[in-house]
Amino acid sequence: MNNTNTEHINTTNYSHTDIRNIIVCLEGKYPVEKWNVNGVYIWPHIRIKLFIVLLNSDKPLVINDRATSRDVASKVKFTLSLKWLQSLWQLTLLFFKLREKPLLFFGSHFHRVKYKEYYFNKYFDAMIETHSLQEQSYIVEFQKALNPIYNSKIVLNLNSYLPLLKKLEKLINNNNTITRFLLEDYNEFYEELAQFNINRDQLKLDQNSLSKWTLKVNRTVKIFDYLFKKIKPQKIIFLSYYGFDDIAAAMISANTLGIKTIDMQHGPQTNVHMAYSKWTKIPTQGYNTMPKEYWVWDDISKNNINEWAKDHSDLNVKVVGNPYINFFASSSKFSSENKILYSLQTFNDIENQFFTPAILKLMRSNTYYWVLRMHPRSTFNATYLREFLKSKSIDETTFEIQDSYQKPLPEELLKVKLHITNFSGCLLEARSLMVPTLVIDQTGFEMFETYLDHKLVYFNDKHSKLFETNFIALFNQLKHNTLVQHSIIYNPLN
Repeated sequence: MNNTNTEHINTTNYSHTDIRNIIVCLEGKYPVEKWNVNGVYIWPHIRIKLFIVLLNSDKPLVINDRATSRDVASKVKFTLSLKWLQSLWQLTLLFFKLREKPLLFFGSHFHRVKYKEYYFNKYFDAMIETHSLQEQSYIVEFQKALNPIYNSKIVLNLNSYLPLLKKLEKLINNNNTITRFLLEDYNEFYEELAQFNINRDQLKLDQNSLSKWTLKVNRTVKIFDYLFKKIKPQKIIFLSYYGFDDIAAAMISANTLGIKTIDMQHGPQTNVHMAYSKWTKIPTQGYNTMPKEYWVWDDISKNNINEWAKDHSDLNVKVVGNPYINFFASSSKFSSENKILYSLQTFNDIENQFFTPAILKLMRSNTYYWVLRMHPRSTFNATYLREFLKSKSIDETTFEIQDSYQKPLPEELLKVKLHITNFSGCLLEARSLMVPTLVIDQTGFEMFETYLDHKLVYFNDKHSKLFETNFIALFNQLKHNTLVQHSIIYNPLN
């Protein structure tokens, strides 16, 4: 049994470290590696769900399964309409046109940025373009497809077809369903969840909900079986293997068919991110909803995963660098003397989280020019932010609000003297470009503690009384970097 205990953890507002300790404790106490419902090893699903819920334990609980294509079967009457027949015909044509290719990429619209008037997948298109892999690749968009989209001839817009396929699969295989549970000590685990700040009914981790979830996933597995057997990929590369029902189904299908499954880093993979950290119990054959290989940006990320993966011969971790950075960045610096890039995130309370009195005072000083970069999944828009800053007497000539879809991050980072963030993964990209980052939130300190070196990554608590003084001193001591050395963009066929 794992010796971590949770007796002294605040049960109303958890830190990332608290959450890690809770999950590792539960994992050590119960035989989670054996839990299987309808052939699906469910602990990764439960672990990630707990991670997300506990991160938001101080907010009203809203649970989404993040299913990427809505199950329209329960919402739309199934009729042989002209539109339905057209969709079925288009789907038939698609399957006939598909041909065998060694590489299959799974990405989403929030992995894209505007480049040459097209929406460009920051990681996949960079590799495909560099190594001329259009004939060897398909890119699956498992959510909405942005238009115009880069490499459109090899993009499979799964969201256009998956709802129809799910409906057909449910009609064909919805009879005589038998649920198979292997859930030793699960009732005791489920009862223990009550001690945390969790609404278990909304969490949907009771046995009945798990049965419904696995049956839904397994219907989608059959769809991916058809797709993968048609394309016969050697590798399937995912940008985020966790949190999406359709990706869980694709992962199960690929792992069952013996296709190499790869998770490619798209953000922080620190020792408090529970999708990548502290897995203490893994089945002999591995979890069928998790990848067999991890492609990461740097040695710190590799070491974090290797801490638990090294003992499993079928798991591999490989440093491949960040193709986004290497594709877009130039070889010389052209930073501004006073420009700051501030990576915003998805907080609703922008005053307390982003613009504390000390930060607003710095903005009013007119000493710096602020580039406020919106998160691709921001819960507020640019108009709201601009009106908020106007209400705080911030001169509009001293800042700009930037849409992350419209401008490549590496190009923008190279224009600034300092990057600021609460806990955004943009820190890792800035670090790769030798652009200094100031972390200003305690959560960011927990996440990036191993990166803090007082050369490229600094910490200054935004709520500290000395924040303004420390900020000015740091900014004045920063020196311009001259050259950035970029590594070769990794060829995924290797």
